[in-house]
Order: sequence, then structure tokens, then C-alpha cells
Amino acid sequence: MINNLEDVIDSRDVLDRIAELQNTDDPLEDDREELESLIMLRDDLADTGLSLEDGITLIRETYFTEYAQELAEDIGAISSAPQWPLDHIDWDAATGEIMGDYVVVDFQGVDYFCR
Repeated sequence: MINNLEDVIDSRDVLDRIAELQNTDDPLEDDREELESLIMLRDDLADTGLSLEDGITLIRETYFTEYAQELAEDIGAISSAPQWPLDHIDWDAATGEIMGDYVVVDFQGVDYFCR
């Protein structure tokens, strides 16, 4: 099940889940609601020019600052060691800088950032 409680969602998982739910002969009400919300997400992404097939990572708004920290470590911009001055970076400001590179989609009432 894919829902808006997840911090990170891979669009390929959404595609797989849509296919799985569409191939269910007698879906439960919860499954129908999930399918409807996943199709809506797919359509909202398409409206931004993105496609589930592109392997998009959707990042929950409340997790985006932590995601930005991990991204900075992954690309070698900072060390992962908690030391001065890294433990004094204003991560909210740093996150605000990269948010402009992302589009926002609503998934079940929660904003997710993706690009």
C-alpha cells in the first residue's frame, strides 16, 4: 500500500501498485480509494510535465530538510561527520534554496516535492 505517510515515494513503485490494483478482480473499498488517489497523483505529475515512468523521487514536505542534508552528503558537498561548522548550518535556509528546483504535487492532502 502506498499512502501519504511515507517520507519518500519512488514513482516506479506507484506504477507497479496501480497495475496491481487494476488487475484485482474484486477490489476492496480501500483498494479502490488507493487506486483512485494513485491515478490522481499520476495525473497531477503529468500536469507538471513529469511521468511516473521517469523514476521520480517524491519527498514529503515535512521530510524535505532531512532529505536536503542527505543530498548534500551524497554529492560530497559536506561531510557526514557532525562537526563544526556543519552542526551550525541553517538547514531550513539551505532547503529553501533548493526547493525552487522542485515541483509540488498533492498526494492525499500532503505536499510532496519532486523533479
